[in-house]
Amino acid sequence: MNRSFNLSVVFAATLSSAFATDRVVSPTGTFNTITSAIAASSDGDRILVAPGVYNEFIALHKSVSILSNQEGSRFTLSGGVTLQDFDGKSLTISGARLMGGVRATGTYTLRTEVRITDSFTYSCDLDEPSIRVELMRDSVSGEVKLSSGMIVGCTLLGAPFMGSLVQLRGTTVLPEDVHVVGNSIGSLTSNFQCIEVSSTVPFHIENNFIVDNESGHSAIRILLPSSMVQPASTIVNNSFIKATVAALPAIANVNGYHFNLIVKNNAFFGFTSGMITATPFWLQLIASNNLQGAANAMNGFTGQPMPGSIYIDAGDPDPRYLDLDLTTNDAGCYGGSNSRANFTMGMGSAVVGFMQAPRVVSQGDPVNISATGFDR
Repeated sequence: MNRSFNLSVVFAATLSSAFATDRVVSPTGTFNTITSAIAASSDGDRILVAPGVYNEFIALHKSVSILSNQEGSRFTLSGGVTLQDFDGKSLTISGARLMGGVRATGTYTLRTEVRITDSFTYSCDLDEPSIRVELMRDSVSGEVKLSSGMIVGCTLLGAPFMGSLVQLRGTTVLPEDVHVVGNSIGSLTSNFQCIEVSSTVPFHIENNFIVDNESGHSAIRILLPSSMVQPASTIVNNSFIKATVAALPAIANVNGYHFNLIVKNNAFFGFTSGMITATPFWLQLIASNNLQGAANAMNGFTGQPMPGSIYIDAGDPDPRYLDLDLTTNDAGCYGGSNSRANFTMGMGSAVVGFMQAPRVVSQGDPVNISATGFDR
């Protein structure tokens, strides 16, 4: 069989040009603050930060990478990171504890990129139409707001006085779909609404473990401003838990507007009104192979089906949804080729964080693959 392959690999990488400079920050070094190193830097430079606590707030207006200079260690920034006059710029952060979170001020009309990998941040408030956000293998104690981007392999637990843990908001001018894949969102001891969608671009919420104990709300609330004709959004192979059983669906289309949506292969417990409530005449909704089981059918801390669980081999048997071992797709976040098992380890110095590839390709058609990753 002959097939052509188009391989497009796009790394969210920190690459040094011939003119880039590395500046090392340490409590006793030439640069003993991150701010001073940034002030001496130009676009494209790297700031390599030694372990320690840096009591400062960072205001950024240059394209730089801020990285831990020791593999497997993290530095702590007690304040936050604010993007100022950052339109059209690019920021990469890795190996950090950002106790004050990340936010943007000013006007953004050019494509602006923010990548945070293998880090902790208090919150991420970057829902600007021109900002592309990539969070990979991070922990977030507060909320994430974005218009364009991906949240992959992260842990989002919530913090006091925060809203929904993931907020896909507004209209972006950037072409990419939004992806929320392989995350752990909420916990059995938290009381936060998990995901809110008001974005008008296609979104893909897949292989997440979602625990929502917010009284009166579903785990995913869709708040679109109008009916839309667009490529299909997907909510596929997620595990949902409502620890306090409630007469709610796991997914609520709050405003009742219609759009192309595929909801399948999800496992859920505690939402007694089912997976999603279909409003009348919502012909663009495809919902199948969503399964409600007993509490003991799912591991309450990981979303993984327990031995003998009704979720095993319960997903859509179409080959495009095969599990990693090429057996029939399990329902829930450990089913399918995007299994959450892919996202439970730390990133390290060089890794592909997320790969997008077609699951089924017709003979003779090109195979288009794209990947996002990080290389120090």
